[in-house]
Amino acid sequence: MSINYYNNNAENFINDTFYLSMSELMNEFLTYVGNTGTILDLGCGSGRDALEFQKRGYKVFAVDGSKEMIAHTSKFLSDKAICSTFSDYETNIKFHGIWALASLLHVPEADMITILRKYRDLLAEDGVFFMSFKNRKNNYEKDGRCFTCYTKEKLLSVLSEVGSLDVIKFIDTVDIREGREDEKWISAIVKASDR
Repeated sequence: MSINYYNNNAENFINDTFYLSMSELMNEFLTYVGNTGTILDLGCGSGRDALEFQKRGYKVFAVDGSKEMIAHTSKFLSDKAICSTFSDYETNIKFHGIWALASLLHVPEADMITILRKYRDLLAEDGVFFMSFKNRKNNYEKDGRCFTCYTKEKLLSVLSEVGSLDVIKFIDTVDIREGREDEKWISAIVKASDR
């Protein structure tokens, strides 16, 4: 359902998001990734962040379920931009960082633990996983998209159930898009523990 929204509204979504700067969160994430390595932009959308990681010298792969988003991202990532759902994506690569900014929130809550375990297992040793969600108590649907939301407490509970993940930190932010300043976000940076 959410994928159709991004295919049908690709131009507007890209125009609204491509030039936004996520440097504050990105810098925090990269503190734990290190100066080099391989990053997966999971749910890359317009490819804005994948491009920035690439500019900073990282080897970047990007995944998105929307063919329109991948068509845009492939302009600078070529065949490293892959159109796939999170559940269908397969790779033998181990990533030093997985970046899931405002993307896992489209995974149904019933599937979240399975998806998080799958991507936890794609982390290299000492790899880190960044994820962000709308900071709300209740899930909702809007404009043909499903949103799975978390509070800090609920997200901590889910991460505990996923297992073999250590929380490095939680980050509270507000939406930087004009007119959405009341929208609160909760992000987590986690790393794989002994498996």
